[in-house]
Amino acid sequence: MTADITKILLAVRQGPSTDSPAVRRVIGLARRGRLEVELLDSAYEPSLEGYLGHDEIYEPLRRRLLAQRVEALQGLTARLQAEGLRCSPRAQWGRPEDTVPERAREGGAGLVVVDGGSPQADLAHRDWQLIARSPVPVLVVRSDGSRPWRTIAAAVDPYRAHGKPRDLDVEILRAARVMLKLSAASLKVVHCFTPVSLFAPDSALDGATLDSAEKAVEAARLEALNSLVTHAGLPAESAVLARGKPADVLCEMASGGAADLLVLGTVSRGRIGHLLVGSTAERVLKHGPGDVLLAPPP
Repeated sequence: MTADITKILLAVRQGPSTDSPAVRRVIGLARRGRLEVELLDSAYEPSLEGYLGHDEIYEPLRRRLLAQRVEALQGLTARLQAEGLRCSPRAQWGRPEDTVPERAREGGAGLVVVDGGSPQADLAHRDWQLIARSPVPVLVVRSDGSRPWRTIAAAVDPYRAHGKPRDLDVEILRAARVMLKLSAASLKVVHCFTPVSLFAPDSALDGATLDSAEKAVEAARLEALNSLVTHAGLPAESAVLARGKPADVLCEMASGGAADLLVLGTVSRGRIGHLLVGSTAERVLKHGPGDVLLAPPP
């Protein structure tokens, strides 16, 4: 993700609403950044996949379906154009977990936006796959999309726990800075760490030794965080060191009003053929109440 983007790809579902949370969020971002918006409806019907290679029968039916989907997008297109935005509708044959990443790559989008439903709703399997496969950051809108972001919290891990890529924090901060340009929010760079006391039984260490170990760990983590923030050219006061499990801390920040947008990184691949999002990102998306931006690894 570059420091600036010119285009947002809004992944819509069949029968798109002209007043969905994702639409409201896209209008705010695109208007502020003067961005182009492309609406993408992924159309797929297994019955039109083809039979024994007879594409001459099914291809016209697929084209007709795509034309109907584009026509259905006209109302939403008109809504965005009435807001002064450059907007174009598109329908593409295939499942969204395939077509959205493909179109983001080929169409030059710098950001994909999807409607994540209510905070209580679980994302569908295809949504997880779309996020994991996207070559650009994906904004999952879990708020009502109407209120401007006041605080953006970028979750980083300078210690690269759990095998995270070396440059993932750079991508997270880059994505967060793009969102800063598209909003009037402030930025917090948050690094969460688990206190030593949670690993050490009461009898394992005496109080003085445990306290010394806690201070050493905290000092090392803070030094790594400050170094990352300084290298990124961000204000020193944006660094926030927090005790606790990352997902718990981030969800608490979102639910308590300390962060309106959480920015996290995704893990590109686990076992062969299995795309992953990452345990922290998955837990935040499942339990957090606010918008989440997921940045892919470099």
